[in-house]
Amino acid sequence: MQHKLFLLAALVIAFAACNDNEPQVINYYIDDNPAVVQGQLSGKFSVSPTKKVSFSQGNLQYNAVQNVWRFATNQYDYVGDATMGTVKIGTTKCNNALISNTYNGWIDLFGWGTGDNPTMSSTWYFDYPTFVDWGKNRIYNGGDKVNLWRTLTRDEWVYLFRGRKDAEKKFALGHIYLDAYKSDSVNGLFLLPDSWTKPADIEFNLSVDKGLEWITSGYGDITYYTNDNLDNYNHNGYTLDEWKKLEDSGVVFLPAAGDRNSGTVVKNVGSSGYYRSATPYDTGNAYYLLFHSRDLHPHYYYDRSYGFSVRLVR
Repeated sequence: MQHKLFLLAALVIAFAACNDNEPQVINYYIDDNPAVVQGQLSGKFSVSPTKKVSFSQGNLQYNAVQNVWRFATNQYDYVGDATMGTVKIGTTKCNNALISNTYNGWIDLFGWGTGDNPTMSSTWYFDYPTFVDWGKNRIYNGGDKVNLWRTLTRDEWVYLFRGRKDAEKKFALGHIYLDAYKSDSVNGLFLLPDSWTKPADIEFNLSVDKGLEWITSGYGDITYYTNDNLDNYNHNGYTLDEWKKLEDSGVVFLPAAGDRNSGTVVKNVGSSGYYRSATPYDTGNAYYLLFHSRDLHPHYYYDRSYGFSVRLVR
């Protein structure tokens, strides 16, 4: 059946783009083809021998005062911490350090399984006993229905990087330039879909061709301990026009959005990416994907109370 989207309503809702009280038009949709919804990227990625997923258009974000979930407008957008260098959302920088149920701005670093309590910032791991998927919620630019999205499991993250055909040749570290002068950029991880045709005029350097190799639990650079200037984000750099071509070809980008610990301390913004999985490790820890300038690990585990990024799939 041909995919169609029917506009139900266009509501003007005055909720903040961080602290800007500017009205925003929100379009609500229903979908007669459940295989494709608003906010779903085109690339297909194998996460098991029998299962493929598509990623959402950006990292998950939440506004507590408005009780609204959304996907970031761009794949390279993240909130970070307003006291550090971050990507702006609207005209004001949001701030994960202000996480609370009274903060009228966007947050995008979440404790493990907090789909029912996204502003939880307790530093005690036993306050995160069970996993509630964020994808159970209505995401206004993600189909606006419950249970359309979900979080990858530990085994699915591992399969992306180790199990699918030519997995080691389907990712690369790099950055996206945000301005014409190439003075501002976002570091992150590029993921290639199972079937990919490289745009003819784009150079794409695989990180395994630049020194990364699988070592026990992840991909690391063999010069890690001897090269103090190592920065694998230099493997690739793209202008916004070049990135648009890559995105249109099915490429996913996960920005290095940092993490939140000790309740409200945000760190590693722009240098490291921490992405949630749905899988617990033990009563206090949970698995996640980690990457930074020196290596990549698809199944690290750490304290459930830390705030990490969430990129949903369906």
